[in-house]
Amino acid sequence: MFTVKDAMSTHISACHTDTNLELIAQHMWDLDCESIPITDTNNKPKGIITDRDITMAAMFKRLPLKSINASDIVSKRLFYFCYQKDSLNSWLKIMRDNKLKSLPVVDHNDNYIGMVTHANALSLAKAELEISQNNTELNSISGITKIKQCIQTIEKTFSN
Repeated sequence: MFTVKDAMSTHISACHTDTNLELIAQHMWDLDCESIPITDTNNKPKGIITDRDITMAAMFKRLPLKSINASDIVSKRLFYFCYQKDSLNSWLKIMRDNKLKSLPVVDHNDNYIGMVTHANALSLAKAELEISQNNTELNSISGITKIKQCIQTIEKTFSN
């Protein structure tokens, strides 16, 4: 069975809790992404800031973005992450149950090391299906059906 380590993206930027929202917004613009993980100075994940978070902070705080730090937003919310050794099903459940598009990945020391997304899950499940279909030892109708159901569940869960 595949794990988070098999699917995660490792070339992902992060910003620190003391970074202001203007710099985070610029970083997101430069990377053409919707969210950025936030870490402390010891590379421990503290949350994720989305483009919506920045918009809402600007609207409700009525302050310039350069005067609002990441810590002003991420410290007030429940935060989810997964370990690189976690199974596909465990991190998909976290994402599905909490309506998340991505999860930071940490190592055994709780250091931020990457991200997983629903797209990663779909790619992994499709790879698992291909391996099962090409491997006569794994090629069973029930096994392939189970993987196909997993793919359909992933697609349905994240199509909303």
